[in-house]
Amino acid sequence: MAPPALTYHVTCDDLHGWAAVYRDGEAGREFLGFQRFDEEALCLLRANPTATRGDDGMLRCAIPA
Repeated sequence: MAPPALTYHVTCDDLHGWAAVYRDGEAGREFLGFQRFDEEALCLLRANPTATRGDDGMLRCAIPA
């Protein structure tokens, strides 16, 4: 049997480059920590088809592993 697929979730203040990173796995959603993204990575997050912007202005997207 194949291991469950992991999905990473990013909630990002793309103006300043800081993001909270989470991972979905067998135990549910797990907070992995904060990450600072450079402009190239932020452009990729903005272009992600799952990217949405909440009322709080934060960019949110899912990244399959």
